[in-house]
Amino acid sequence: MSLIRDAWKAGVRVLPKMSSQARAVRLKVSYPMKLADIRRRNKAVAGGGWPDAYASVNGMVSDGYVSEPDFYIHVEPFLNHPGRASLYSDKNMYDRLALPNLPVTLARIMKGRIIGPDYRPLAAIAGVSEALFKPSTESGGGVGVEFVRDVDHRAHELARGSSDWIIQKPIIQAAEMSRLNHSSVNTIRVMTLRTTRGVVVVSSVVRIGRLGQRVDNQRAGGVAVGINEGRLRRCAFDKYFNSYVSHPDNDFAFEGYELPMTRDAELLCSSTHETIPNLDLLSWDIAIDENYRLVLIEVNVSPQEINFHQLCNGPVFKDLLSVHNGKVDIV
Repeated sequence: MSLIRDAWKAGVRVLPKMSSQARAVRLKVSYPMKLADIRRRNKAVAGGGWPDAYASVNGMVSDGYVSEPDFYIHVEPFLNHPGRASLYSDKNMYDRLALPNLPVTLARIMKGRIIGPDYRPLAAIAGVSEALFKPSTESGGGVGVEFVRDVDHRAHELARGSSDWIIQKPIIQAAEMSRLNHSSVNTIRVMTLRTTRGVVVVSSVVRIGRLGQRVDNQRAGGVAVGINEGRLRRCAFDKYFNSYVSHPDNDFAFEGYELPMTRDAELLCSSTHETIPNLDLLSWDIAIDENYRLVLIEVNVSPQEINFHQLCNGPVFKDLLSVHNGKVDIV
């Protein structure tokens, strides 16, 4: 019982430091509670298991859904060994890893030291009217993200202890992306999987922020809409499986809206994944800037999020992999 109690108290942010046994126990305990909480908040979600919950709100009935607990307990660890995944968990190392199309980095804080984009010591950050600060690790869900005007002062405030931050130039997004919600940078999330046939795109959605928010994460109230051949599907979904045919703040209707460069974004993600042979499942956050340049915001290794893909696009793994009694099989 102490293992269950300790795992439950540990919380999501420290999961990478837990043993695999403790993490599995924590997840097994928490997921029935999470599904019950979703049903408590959204009466439209049917009883039964996770596939029933997905199908009751998106209308796509199938036996090909991968449940959320199966995804995190079995699929992610099988496809991405935790020891290998940690290499891509620090956004301050993306340049060292030669990832393409990165945002403009103004400065970094690494182990409490302010350094420049070139990883050399930096005395001051000058001539910057506004900057995006975010933890270089564990910034999932938009946690810790700040938009700052007094950039140098804030950097010196944060440069204490062993803190790690990345400081970037804010992105001005393309007009077509801004129409979804103008206050947030709305990004395309692409999931790619290495199969016996090579790297394939599993699912793509666009994540859209709420009015007044500058981030698009569901934790901040954002919604996600499935992308089908460059156009939006009919409904968006929030983290509690509520569905929306238009944006809850601006009444923008989703169905059929054409996004720019979705195929280019998917090609960028799949081709880059080809150069990362030791990780088999990756989720990429792509922005499109005002000059129609694709910008790789982040590559997610663990946790990656499965619910909004299956809510928006149905059983996305149906013809790609299966999970039976904890065993993962890749097609």
